[in-house]
Amino acid sequence: MARPRVFISSTFYDLKQYRYDIEQFIKQLGYEPIMNDRGHIPFDKNIPLEDNCYDEVSRSDILIGIIGNSFGTTSEGDGEYSISMREINTAIRNNKQLFMFVEKTVLNENKLFKNNKSKDVSYVAVDNIKIHKFIEEIEDLRMNNAIIPFESVNDIENYLREQFAGLFQKLLQDKAVVTEQTTYYDLKASITEFKSLVEQQKNSNEEMGYKLNGSIFNTNLLLTVLREKLGMEKAIFFAKDRDALNEIMKFFGYEEEIFEFGGQSYINKQEGKEITIMPDAFINDELKIFRHRKEAEKCIDISVIDTDFSFTSVNDSEIPF
Repeated sequence: MARPRVFISSTFYDLKQYRYDIEQFIKQLGYEPIMNDRGHIPFDKNIPLEDNCYDEVSRSDILIGIIGNSFGTTSEGDGEYSISMREINTAIRNNKQLFMFVEKTVLNENKLFKNNKSKDVSYVAVDNIKIHKFIEEIEDLRMNNAIIPFESVNDIENYLREQFAGLFQKLLQDKAVVTEQTTYYDLKASITEFKSLVEQQKNSNEEMGYKLNGSIFNTNLLLTVLREKLGMEKAIFFAKDRDALNEIMKFFGYEEEIFEFGGQSYINKQEGKEITIMPDAFINDELKIFRHRKEAEKCIDISVIDTDFSFTSVNDSEIPF
């Protein structure tokens, strides 16, 4: 079974124990740790030694970068960076999930560095000012730029445990949304049939409701609440946008009315009811997907109208003034 590949990057000597502890933590999660000093990286004799590390980063799923007070080995490809810094940059360039941890005293001193760039300041938390420049460079990125301070390996492990759990939960939610969207496309034929039935049976609400019962799957709580407001609990219908909603309401005997500010209003003169769909129920012209019933209920209002009220036509020439 495929497992997430987690590249662990840091300077070699000063953070060796951190890497080994994180390696065990990754293994306990069932993931695959990738470490240079464990022989996990295959070396191609035809390319520079450090480039093999960058290639392996591009094939990994996650990079854990740990920065302490030591600059480490300077990259032969770019003297402004160490090899571990270029590994982090490679992960960012390849859009990999990055978790960058910086020793707390280094991160605190970085604030001093930012405020005194034009001054001659001696920094004690790092052995090379390029570390502070690199931290600032990461912070200036638009995304994938989170920097987490740490004092012990437990800080790193606890943060990663929370983050991995959060990523997994987000994956499940995203998958549910994709499934919902896929369901819409799979049901396009059913929606076309539904519109045809509306045109053929618009004067027979009860018969049409029977034909619709269970025909199209509904995943939107807004439509569930609307179905209850219409008194059609047995009818299960689906609408993706404003046009489809108009067709449904037409079928149930409701005429579309003008509603300002992006909402929608429908009137059933025979039953003496007005149903208003609030603007918050739409994103542009598509129906918003609600996860909580109370939010959906706030977007639908039903009221009774006076069906006996009418206007009498008056000829302008008969007005006595």
